Amino acid sequence: MSTQQRTTGHLKTYALLLFVALCGGAYLQHQAQAAAAPDKKGRAAQVERGRTIYMQNCARCHGATGRSDTDQGELYGASKLADAAWWKSERINDRRLTASITNGKKGGMPAYGKKLSKGDITAVVAFVHTLKQ
Repeated sequence: MSTQQRTTGHLKTYALLLFVALCGGAYLQHQAQAAAAPDKKGRAAQVERGRTIYMQNCARCHGATGRSDTDQGELYGASKLADAAWWKSERINDRRLTASITNGKKGGMPAYGKKLSKGDITAVVAFVHTLKQ
């Protein structure tokens, strides 16, 4: 076998390996994205779970509608979760909501990091987003 034939054979092998690697990487990326983004049914179930947990733990201060129009909400100055201006002025995002629920806040918000699982907290965050008007 000539040097040219061996070189051509090596190039074909490298090209095939590169093609397989690229296809495999694209497949793995697609699978990761599909796993990270819950489908509509999964998202609805998560929000409903979050609603239940919210009603059991948060509604006494923040109110069932997120307006903080309860006696305890007014006493502690609970954040008005339904107020779009609050979301914007405080630059609220999932990370900040998760941290507040997990660690609590000065002024009366208790920490739920030891009471609720990470999945429960994620579900509450998903539900809280539905309160924003």
